[in-house]
Amino acid sequence: ININGIEIEQFTFVMESNPPQTPRPLLPYLDSNPEQPVRFDWEDVTDEQNPPVTYSLEVATDSSFANKVIDKTGLVLSEYTIDETEQLQLESIEGTGPFYWHVKAIDNVGNESFWSGSGTFHVGGGWPSWLMWLWIGLGGLAVFIFALWLGRRVAYSSY
Repeated sequence: ININGIEIEQFTFVMESNPPQTPRPLLPYLDSNPEQPVRFDWEDVTDEQNPPVTYSLEVATDSSFANKVIDKTGLVLSEYTIDETEQLQLESIEGTGPFYWHVKAIDNVGNESFWSGSGTFHVGGGWPSWLMWLWIGLGGLAVFIFALWLGRRVAYSSY
């Protein structure tokens, strides 16, 4: 079309508006005290029409996500492990939990899924795993020594 000496061409542009599926959280388990550093994992989401899919992850101190501690966007993998700075930031918050987290998927044209359901977790406050196993081992040793002592006592009393 030529209007007043200006060449104009019309094109039809169609953008798909179907959002990707909502990712399902996998780790950390609900209300758990995960090993440090905290690792987040969720189910992969694929979008056949507009690949690739990226993810946004939020971690907050409240269930409404008004007080975000971690806000990651553009994650290519369906998992994220916090770095040392983020770990120290979580540990510095009084009470160390519960923390709330959720994730959403975004396709290549910007369609966003709903946020996943919120998961909760705690940081710190628990014994390190090596200390727990030390106490279990010491308890087992104490039971063994008591059983030997009791066995010898019963053996001598029968004579």
